[in-house]
Amino acid sequence: MKYTVWISTPAQKDVEKIYHYIAEDCLAPNAAYNLRVRIRDAMLGLDMFPERTPIVRFETGKKYGLRQLIVGNYVVLYVILDSYVWIMRVLHSASDIRRIMDEELDKK
Repeated sequence: MKYTVWISTPAQKDVEKIYHYIAEDCLAPNAAYNLRVRIRDAMLGLDMFPERTPIVRFETGKKYGLRQLIVGNYVVLYVILDSYVWIMRVLHSASDIRRIMDEELDKK
């Protein structure tokens, strides 16, 4: 089965923030571009077998079936709904992912 990948506005903004931080603050525009391509390719690659990645370990995430895909130092967080993969956020692995996602999921 092929899934439709939907990238939320917050996830799109996350990718752009990552890009700008690396390109401008770290003065590495080529690295920023390459990482952005890797993240986008990884997200779009979830159209096949999105259940291959683990469900997060914290309770709120488990409740919603929140999954995580690691791309370098970043974590793509998503849920599978019917024939859709809904990418919610893209966060640095050192972020307080549990707190951020608890807040996001509690809004639902």
